[in-house]
Amino acid sequence: MKAVVVEDELFPRLTLVQKLAEYHPDVEVVAQCEDAADAIKAVLMHRPDVLFLDIQLKEKDAMWLLEQLRDVTVLPYIIFTTAYDTSEYLLKAIKFAAVDYLLKPIDILDLSRAVKKVRDKINEQNGSSKNVPSLPETYGFHTFNSTLLLKASDIMYITADGNYCNMFLATGKEETIFERLGEIEHKLTGTSVVRAGKSHLVNKDYIYKLEYKKKVCVLQTLRGDQYRLNLSASGMEDLRK
Repeated sequence: MKAVVVEDELFPRLTLVQKLAEYHPDVEVVAQCEDAADAIKAVLMHRPDVLFLDIQLKEKDAMWLLEQLRDVTVLPYIIFTTAYDTSEYLLKAIKFAAVDYLLKPIDILDLSRAVKKVRDKINEQNGSSKNVPSLPETYGFHTFNSTLLLKASDIMYITADGNYCNMFLATGKEETIFERLGEIEHKLTGTSVVRAGKSHLVNKDYIYKLEYKKKVCVLQTLRGDQYRLNLSASGMEDLRK
């Protein structure tokens, strides 16, 4: 079970992570976040099963965070954490169908019950979702002042540019991504976007023709627009596989 912990205070965050590691080793904390912006990136990158979420975050609160995520992806199971036991927070928990609502300092028995609820829901979902096709996964990419949300099918090819990358979309638009090519390749592992030499990633679904003598990969969109991409010999071999 993958988990993201969102808590703006260091001591409660580390305490929760320690309790999970000690009492629930099957729960892997894949990210720890102290604000809503980092939490959005972590959820989109790691696709956790459960989100341990402090309701009272600085600047943007937990409700804003969940509303942003709900617009672009399926929400993970939510376990709210808070130091206040009031009806206001209980109503917020109900609004987002939270699995549980834990008061800080978090009691290990309450934590165990909450983790069990999530595990039971995951088992129930796995049993009832067989043979149901899943929606294409959405990935987050860092631009200058925002996060670009794309499916693998939106990407035609990517070229490295030092510490950054230029991403060419199937719509014909170009975006500058503030991530290294290797980071993007790792993020898109298992998709149709594959390595083509040291400096390129190419979506094999858009390859129209490979001109081996000229070392050119011809890509074509669904609208029929074609793009010629010059590659190295190793890049052509990568696409031949």
